[in-house]
Order: sequence, then structure tokens, then C-alpha cells
Amino acid sequence: MFGKRGPAVEETHASLRDHILNRDNGALEASLASLRWASTAVNHRSSDTTPLLLLAATQDDAPSVSLLLRARASINIADSSGATAAFVAARSNAAAALEVLIRSGCDVNQPRASGATPLYVAAQNDSRAALAMLIAGGAAVDAQKEGGFTPLLIAAMRGHAPCAGADPDRAYDVADRWSALMVAAHLDQRDVLEALCRAGASVLLRDAGGRTAREVAEAAGHESAAALLQGREEEEALEAEAASQEGPSKQREASRRHSISSGDG
Repeated sequence: MFGKRGPAVEETHASLRDHILNRDNGALEASLASLRWASTAVNHRSSDTTPLLLLAATQDDAPSVSLLLRARASINIADSSGATAAFVAARSNAAAALEVLIRSGCDVNQPRASGATPLYVAAQNDSRAALAMLIAGGAAVDAQKEGGFTPLLIAAMRGHAPCAGADPDRAYDVADRWSALMVAAHLDQRDVLEALCRAGASVLLRDAGGRTAREVAEAAGHESAAALLQGREEEEALEAEAASQEGPSKQREASRRHSISSGDG
């Protein structure tokens, strides 16, 4: 694979790996500085080894991540599962390492083979710091994994806070066409229900069977969740009625002003 340098590359890669595992940044820096083909060693991959950048990111070792990137480590290099350094950092809430990666221009939306993005796994694991950084770094909040699952939906399923900026009413490509609110209602995730309502999720949406989130909660026997949603249904209905009445009033006012400006009456 590497010609005559193959064994040397593998030995160097193993040595660099030990420095990272031991968090010996000084030794890592010295080793990288002594290499004339550092990028070959730091990007070396085999079926039984993790790319060095991913290893450093998993440990939230920001200094090692920086050193590897300066040695021309491929910032979006992936392991055999398709996970990148940004993905593993998001999965373990490795905020310091993730900050370096985002600042250095990593692809925050590069998915694994399953379609899961760094934001998806951060939402799945309730990695709050990673969520905030990824969203600020331009992560697609409504990117869909296999089956239509998004970061917001997986967060609702796990009982975690919703992702800021995500569409709370987005329908998902699963059989029942449930929204995140319906998932939270089915699982009796009260905190998530309240957070989604605060984020503007509509309680009047219906799934493929014509049920609202309240009816989903009732079917699952979650009385307190159903009561919460019923109260929100009444509020949303009143808001909709007020908005419908406000529309004609604004039209009449605009017509009156037009008449005055035109000199009519």
C-alpha cells in the first residue's frame, strides 16, 4: 500500500497512536515535527485501527486534534462505519475537540452510512454543548436519517430537549406520519412536550390515522400528558380564532387609509 515505506508508516502510526492514548502532547508534537511524511502517517488507515484524528476527538483532546490538523490530517477522514472526527466528538460531547474541528472547517453535515449526522448523534445522546456548537456551525437541523428520523425526532424519543431551530411540526417519513410532539406524547415525555409547545409545535396536527398528539397520549394511557395537550389545544384554537379576526380588521384599516390618501370621503 505504501511501497517501501509501508512498515515504517505503520510503526510511526502506532507510535503516534500511543502518544494520543497517553495524552502526551509534547511527544506527539515532537514526533510529528520529525517526520518528513507526517500526513501519510497521520492519515494511515487499516481495517483494525481508528484514524488518529478520530481517536483524539473521542478523547476530547483538543491539543492533539490541533497538532494532527497542522500535520495535514484529513479533517473529514472517516472510519469503517463512516464516522468522522466531528461525529465521534458530537457523540461523546467532546466540546473542546469539536470546537477545534468546526473552527478548522470540518463538514458538520457529513453523515455515516446510515445517514446519521453529527447533530443527530448529539441529539440522540443529549450532548448539549455539541448541539449548540453544531447548530452555530451550520449543521442542518432537519437533515433526515433512514426512515425520515431527524435530530428533533430522536431527541423526543429519548426524552431530551428539542434542537433549537428545528421545525417542530415537520412530518416524518415513517408509517404513522408522527411529529416529534406525537412521539413525546406517546412516550409520556412531559418535559419534552412542554419544550416543544414553547418552541411553537402545533397540537392540532393529525397523524396518518387522523389523531392529534392529545389523542395519541390518550390511546397510550398517559392522562397527564393528554391534559397538558388539551389545554394547549384550547389555547391554540383561541389563537387561531383571534388571528382570523385580526386579518379582516387589518384589511378594513388598510382600505380606510387608502381611501383617505386618495381623497375619497
